[in-house]
Amino acid sequence: MPADNSVALGQKLWVYFYVDSGWKIKNGRVFLGASEAMYTDDGETVIDEKDLFAKNDSSGLDLDHSKIIKLSSLIRSENRPVKYYKVMFRVWDKNGDAEIAGHYNFLIHH
Repeated sequence: MPADNSVALGQKLWVYFYVDSGWKIKNGRVFLGASEAMYTDDGETVIDEKDLFAKNDSSGLDLDHSKIIKLSSLIRSENRPVKYYKVMFRVWDKNGDAEIAGHYNFLIHH
């Protein structure tokens, strides 16, 4: 992301997590959850995804695939001027206590 935290409309933002240990392994698989929510500067909810990895609940992930986690955000259009967007994220181990959580803000430059 540029130093001023601004991106173009339609430009995808990525958050990468490199995890070399900490996930609990069950039957050779890792079971993760990931949530992501985005809000405007005045608190309007843009997205609120409770578990982006829910489709993997029964099969889990191969250990190698659980070492690099990628989450993305994208604003395709704006209905009104927004000062900034706040993205809150969380990745957690469904069989253990490990988790990564945080947030970032960004602006759309026009």
